[in-house]
Amino acid sequence: MPWLGAYDRTVFSLGEYVPSFLWGRTDLIYPSIDPLDDKNRELSVQELIGILTSAALAATTHPSQNPPFHAPALRLQSDGSFAPATQPEDLGLLFRPIVTQISRWDHLKGFLPLLQGFSLLKERQAAQRTEQNKQRLGLTRLVLAGPDPDGVQEVLREVCEVWGGLSPELQRDVAVVKLPMVSPEENALKVNALQRCSSIVAQNSLQEGFGLTVTEAGG
Repeated sequence: MPWLGAYDRTVFSLGEYVPSFLWGRTDLIYPSIDPLDDKNRELSVQELIGILTSAALAATTHPSQNPPFHAPALRLQSDGSFAPATQPEDLGLLFRPIVTQISRWDHLKGFLPLLQGFSLLKERQAAQRTEQNKQRLGLTRLVLAGPDPDGVQEVLREVCEVWGGLSPELQRDVAVVKLPMVSPEENALKVNALQRCSSIVAQNSLQEGFGLTVTEAGG
């Protein structure tokens, strides 16, 4: 209260959050997404492929008019390090069925349960009723992506440890990806491109508010 007395107006996202001493000088702006923002705007095929290659999310032998991003997407490697996401091979975002979750590295986001569930699904590939389903599941990859933390992040470390315990075959089908925040615009375009390449965008949160991630994906 002592620090807010000098302000003429305040903005909250929900009426229940407004303390009584601010009634009468508060505006409510409900959570929403901007369809023209780099994270949400429509992308042409050429733009999509250009972003993927510039961000090191897809490999190409073709010349490109798009320069590399300032900071490429980084993918967990078998030795525990991170390298551009096209290593050790292309992710197949343009060709494979992709299941993606993009969130901050937080226990509430449910990264580990999603990874464990995907592992169980892969183990049951042989039990699929049709050859088409077996082939589809065999090609499916899981992408777990989040911002590149400034320091050691406990949840990211746990995800890396669990990934390290997977079989080599399963490791190839699960990509743990860090999206650098050096440029907010480039980060937003990476998220946009990843979501547009995904067959399923998951949000396995144990607790969530408005759920911007799934709203962005639906848009």
